[in-house]
Amino acid sequence: MHRNLRFFAASSVFVLGLAACGAGSEGDPPSAAESAAEGEKAAEQVVDSQPDESSDDAEDGKDTKGSDGSGPSDGSGPSDESKSSAGEKGVDPDPGPPDQGDTALSNLWPDETWSIENLDEDLCEMGGKTRSPYASDPDMFMCGPTAAGVEACDLTEGTEVLCITDPLDHKAVRFDSPTAAEQGDVDPGDGDLLPLFVALDDGSVDGVTCATVSHDQEEHWHGKYSWYRCTDGSELLTDDLIEETFDRSDEGWTVQRSVHKGKPETVPVMDAVFAGKD
Repeated sequence: MHRNLRFFAASSVFVLGLAACGAGSEGDPPSAAESAAEGEKAAEQVVDSQPDESSDDAEDGKDTKGSDGSGPSDGSGPSDESKSSAGEKGVDPDPGPPDQGDTALSNLWPDETWSIENLDEDLCEMGGKTRSPYASDPDMFMCGPTAAGVEACDLTEGTEVLCITDPLDHKAVRFDSPTAAEQGDVDPGDGDLLPLFVALDDGSVDGVTCATVSHDQEEHWHGKYSWYRCTDGSELLTDDLIEETFDRSDEGWTVQRSVHKGKPETVPVMDAVFAGKD
């Protein structure tokens, strides 16, 4: 009897030991802290698996402004290289000064530094009032005999007329002319304007200046004509008309200059000066 009880007790202990081992193979029951950690991890996995609507919205309508609203914040704006090449493909951001071959156009009008001769006669009464081809101002005119040598005139006050006669030496004449005041406006004409004088780029230090002449009675190379004489004795040639003296190209004006009646050479014009107040 005692042996059977001991056997039964030992068997019970063995069975309980097997049960304990089986429970251990399934894992010990988690503690409260472990259960909480596992719950938080599962929740994070659920959130991560959900589609990010804000991300989709940003992708659909990409915000091209940075944090300061001035431009892209992701570096998608124009690079420095693309900016530097913009001038090559479009408008040069810094065109710089004009080319040396360009011709500068300017105006000239008598002031207190000029030598002005007062005349008693009305030159305009001796010759018709016509538009001056040497003036950029359409209201300026010429009048009187050719010998008077006036190149551009203007009514300065009332019936008083002021005219340029020598633009290089700064000489002018002044006279009273009721005739000019009564004749009113002049026909503006349709020909090219002519400079009073031009400065040439002949390679010398001071350059050469050439001004108009009223008569051409000299012989020139191969029968050409000259309506502009230069300060060094050279002359500007044309086949016939004074308007043909200048080749007015986009790169700048040029002239045919003859030295000592010799074969003319093409010379650039640096400055062309007209009569005008502006």
